[in-house]
Amino acid sequence: MVLRKARFDNKFRRTRRFTIWIRECGEEAYKGTGTTDDVYWPKDLLPTDCPEARIMVWGYDTIITRGITAPANKGTIFSHARDLLYDLHRERPRDRPLIFVAHSLGGIVVKEMLRRSQSSDEAEIQNIVQCTRGVIFFGTPHRGSAEMAALGDVVRKIASVALRADSNPTVLRALGLDSPELELCRESFTSQWRRYGFQVKTFQEGLGMTGLNLGPLNKKVVPDTSSSFDDALEHAETIPANHMDMTKFPSPDDPGYRKVRGELRRSIQAISASKPEPSGQANRMDDNNAPPLVSDSEYKQGIRIPSHIRLSLSDPPLSKDDLCKIQQLERSLEWFLKDPDYQMWKDRVPWSFLWLHGGPGVGKTRIMSYVCHNLPMNYGYADRWDVAAAFCRPGDTEFGLVASLVLQLVESRVQEMQTAFPLSDLVQNPNIDCRLMWMLLDAAITECSGRDTIILIDGLDELENQDRASFLNVYFGDRIAHTTNSTAKVRDLIASRSYADLNEKFGDLPNIEPGKERRECLKSLFFEEWNARECRVESVLDAGERLSSNPEFTS
Repeated sequence: MVLRKARFDNKFRRTRRFTIWIRECGEEAYKGTGTTDDVYWPKDLLPTDCPEARIMVWGYDTIITRGITAPANKGTIFSHARDLLYDLHRERPRDRPLIFVAHSLGGIVVKEMLRRSQSSDEAEIQNIVQCTRGVIFFGTPHRGSAEMAALGDVVRKIASVALRADSNPTVLRALGLDSPELELCRESFTSQWRRYGFQVKTFQEGLGMTGLNLGPLNKKVVPDTSSSFDDALEHAETIPANHMDMTKFPSPDDPGYRKVRGELRRSIQAISASKPEPSGQANRMDDNNAPPLVSDSEYKQGIRIPSHIRLSLSDPPLSKDDLCKIQQLERSLEWFLKDPDYQMWKDRVPWSFLWLHGGPGVGKTRIMSYVCHNLPMNYGYADRWDVAAAFCRPGDTEFGLVASLVLQLVESRVQEMQTAFPLSDLVQNPNIDCRLMWMLLDAAITECSGRDTIILIDGLDELENQDRASFLNVYFGDRIAHTTNSTAKVRDLIASRSYADLNEKFGDLPNIEPGKERRECLKSLFFEEWNARECRVESVLDAGERLSSNPEFTS
């Protein structure tokens, strides 16, 4: 698709408390995607089903809907996102909640717009992402799609060669598999999702394009792997239509429309049930209006961990006494303590990461226990660093792991955490879930400017596959992106077995493999011993005089 200059259509504005932005594509916002015959559902259906919503449409042209003989706008995804951001700034009253509904490339524009909102230095611009309460995606290629790029090439070839129309190859290139632009949008969006706690819903195309003998058009335009964040919280499901028709609903009884209506109602009900937060969930509160601070024990009680959740152990399996019983412990760990990657992890700022990996029995837990017990004392970090550790066991969950880290950091950072998450908000929140735990961990790390953080996680492989996959998804989509964009100083040390999914995520980052170090050490000892033997048998007299003259060997 090729975009053109953005514009607003305010014909269907309603003077209600909430705002829903219907993100559409087309020459006319109500003559393109979303239209079937005489029914345009944002105008004809939605006002009746969501009377408390103020509905607006923001559209852009494509080479398909504008006409392939007309010149296409040379703007990129980034320029269209900037246009949307400033249009929102002009047209929307401050602090009004926002729900975005985006189709195809529109989803990328929305994500980039939210990224720009968060990174802005202007409070009015930041207010947009702070007031976002929901985003619904229809067939948006979050990771890029080989099929989507091929479809764009077909359209561009028809327009440019056969009909001599202009096109926009920049946008087509941005749709390529693993495009850096798409990856930037995805990482930023997943970070915002956790930070601000808005709802996300994914609708995927249920049918492929048929009846056209153009190769990729007979398949799904955006594959399921591309249109999903791989997060259980998005509740990804299909619309029984192809990519072009998945947002066209002829009646209120249409199965696709009923799904969309239900999701919008759910988001609006969530807004109605929550108290207004004019400055955004993650913003610091004004000191004059801040609630009274509470102790760390009171704050911990407000974090109501469900009874069925087992917290990961915060104390190492090997105590200090256990470590003292190990003969020549420090000498046996000398290779690790002098390893360049460990030294870099210890000294590098503002963020450093180290993966300790290998098979069972190579000493990972012993090393992690030693680091946990001795790092704050031996390296002078005790006055300015806090250590949060999780030693995982079989059956541990992502929720229990993250909650364990949060509760440890609360003890020294309760004042800063209350700035981002007052106790009253925690008490009133009916859903203490894993997403909230990640948000609390994020606040504990980034809101505390005076103290830095050491995160130690041993046995990450003990988590079940689904929990481990979710942890890795959030860790790389949120934790790293947000930490590197903040002033916080963080050191992450993770130990696990060398499973394929962990190696895929951590393999290119600094890592140490104890088993490999042991093999190299044994190999070195073998060659040293062989060399010694070679040196001692240079002559019979030097090497075996005692044996040849000993009666026990000559008799």
